[in-house]
Amino acid sequence: MEDYEKFDAVHIEAALTEQEPAPKWTKPKKRFGFLKAATIGLASLGFAYWVIAPILETDAAMDRVALDSAAVKLCPQVSALAPNHTSKALEHNLKLLASSEYRNKSAHYLSGAVQIPTQSFDDLGPVGEDDRWDVFYPFAKWLKNTFPEVHKHLTLEKVNTHGLVYTWKGTNETLKPLLLMAHQDTVPVPKQTLDKWTHDPWSGHIDDTYVYGRGSSDCKNNLVGIMEAVSLLLNASFTPTRTILLSFGFDEEISGYKGAGTIAPWLEEKLGKDSLFMILDEGSDIKEIYGALVALPGTGEKGYIDVKITVNTPGGHSSIPPPHTSIGMLAEIITIVEADTYDLLLTPANPFLGTMQCAAAHSPDIPSSLRDAIVSNDLQDAAEILAGDRANEYLMKTSIAADVAYGGVKVNALPEEAVVVVNHRVAVEGRTQDVKDKLTRILEPIAKKHNLTFLPFTDKPTDKDSHFGTLRIETDRVLEPAPTSPLNSSAWSLLSGTIRHVFPPSTIVAPSIMTGNTDTKYFWNFTRNIYRFGPFRDMWKGNIHTVDEKASVKGHVEGVKFYHELIRNVQEVYAE
Repeated sequence: MEDYEKFDAVHIEAALTEQEPAPKWTKPKKRFGFLKAATIGLASLGFAYWVIAPILETDAAMDRVALDSAAVKLCPQVSALAPNHTSKALEHNLKLLASSEYRNKSAHYLSGAVQIPTQSFDDLGPVGEDDRWDVFYPFAKWLKNTFPEVHKHLTLEKVNTHGLVYTWKGTNETLKPLLLMAHQDTVPVPKQTLDKWTHDPWSGHIDDTYVYGRGSSDCKNNLVGIMEAVSLLLNASFTPTRTILLSFGFDEEISGYKGAGTIAPWLEEKLGKDSLFMILDEGSDIKEIYGALVALPGTGEKGYIDVKITVNTPGGHSSIPPPHTSIGMLAEIITIVEADTYDLLLTPANPFLGTMQCAAAHSPDIPSSLRDAIVSNDLQDAAEILAGDRANEYLMKTSIAADVAYGGVKVNALPEEAVVVVNHRVAVEGRTQDVKDKLTRILEPIAKKHNLTFLPFTDKPTDKDSHFGTLRIETDRVLEPAPTSPLNSSAWSLLSGTIRHVFPPSTIVAPSIMTGNTDTKYFWNFTRNIYRFGPFRDMWKGNIHTVDEKASVKGHVEGVKFYHELIRNVQEVYAE
């Protein structure tokens, strides 16, 4: 057993059996002269030119089919951005990251995190009352033991007990901080699936290629990668000019109310609105699209609304039923709601259009019909072609899913209540009010047909007549589509340039959108520069949320290098 394996095993055991208060911050000594006055001026001019005039790469290093200029203009690319300021220690870090020794060490870091089962459940009670939250104590303990340099030099503050916020104070307080985010929790592992796993989901099993286990690719890889990068930089005596913040929530998988939902207002009270330079959270990864390697930072998120529809009717003996019971009426309602789908929309407001414009510009294997539709701006035709893939379809329209239904208590008693909960993920061009308006419009005739008092999002009936029962529509969780993050900012140029520096030079960077939401939904007040990116290749092939979840060890180390270089690069950005 290697020394670091022994170290990791000891820390996991200690984390699972001990609890300690958060350590006090020790101010680091200034051991590395990061910027001198003359260098600042030169770097500022160089970066300003790079931000204002992104360079379209057309040389042989792009390793792709050259397409006509009309297509290429749809998706300009900035040059790879390597940090200007370096040291022997930082160069040593880069060599270390390329070594098999560090690859093995990094795999054990991720494995250790996976071995602590930080599951979040939909029915969790308040923090401090439900003891299922207590697993986050040993996880925080493991982080402290595994990354001692981070806990020595960064200030750790805990929000709502388990939310972790680290501050790495920069030397220039006039520069807005960079916030790196991840979440500690994972989705649960259903007991009925345990025998289907090749390796125990909490074993953190390592083979020549992967680390296996729940959370390995969503998103302990992000969290551990960030901590590894910061630790490496500290060991190289790196001192940031711009403050770096780390925020790790603990219930993202159940909407983040208690984790990021409490961290964001706490941080806003400390820093104020519009106080951050950029936020980077988990998100889409790097994958092949029609023959091109494409990095897909998310620049938007769909909205979200759950709608509860309830039918109440008189009870009685089932031997003397009315023409339709409440369950029968609800069945009709579900059929009508699901049948009245939303239109396909592919517009400039949707980051997915940016994804496909980049595919049209740089992907050699894109179907000619799709490429022609995008280049000619025939977006409806492009949308219809893309909708042949269901995953693409719901990036371009509001989804409807009747996910929960219940009613009735006994087979010989008429059901007095029947309920369905319908989830909608709202297209970026839409609003949650659109969903309310549509449901009101299509369900009012059903209420009249069955002589039901109609209560659409209100307790006030639409008329005063006496009715057989009621049809009520209510909302539960409501979230508007996220503001679209800019592509013409220094933050986007920084992110894109760092991606193209760390990953192969042929990598194309394109805006994207996912069908789900992240913890960034609580941070809209801090900056427009919110991006969602998993700096790993083919992360979504890692069986996220299902049996045999895994993360590529090679890919994980690439992610560590990305965070390492992003933190270095952001110090050289002076345009806010």
